[in-house]
Amino acid sequence: MNVNEDTAELEEDGTFTLTVSDLKMDTEYHYATCIRQVGSQYGEVKKFVTTAVSMTASATKVTQTTVTFTGQAERNKADDSIEYGILYSTGTNLEVGASGCTRKTLTDAFDSNGKYSLKVTGLSNDTKYNYCWYARQGSNYKYGPVQQFTTSSVTINLSVTLITQTTATFTGDYEQPDGSGIE
Repeated sequence: MNVNEDTAELEEDGTFTLTVSDLKMDTEYHYATCIRQVGSQYGEVKKFVTTAVSMTASATKVTQTTVTFTGQAERNKADDSIEYGILYSTGTNLEVGASGCTRKTLTDAFDSNGKYSLKVTGLSNDTKYNYCWYARQGSNYKYGPVQQFTTSSVTINLSVTLITQTTATFTGDYEQPDGSGIE
């Protein structure tokens, strides 16, 4: 157990204010008063929990090579000490810094209501990806639930329609599950 002894100066009117910083998000802390005159006198031990991060993430507009992540975070606009982002990977280890895991921060993606939209490009077609949201405060991370999306594939139908001694003519078409053109 770590014990910090922070002190505050007593004002003339008998009040004091003490701000403790660098606390971990979503963590329970215990505190008590201590008066030091001759010896020490301790007050009742009480507790509080720092606020948890509340965030959602959905994979929308999935194509062959792109996905748009949308969602919302309940966040204090004045508190920029928390970094929000999305992690995605074809593997199952979704942690910041994990091999094969890509991290996209949402620093400039939030609107005034805490909603965000982030388009990711360069994905492989017909591939299953795992993703989750994360929040970082200092060196402490909180991760959202792991979800999945699969990029679409393209089916190309190809036939030889005319063969001569020196040439071949091919015809075909393509089908894409989401109805969009090939990127």
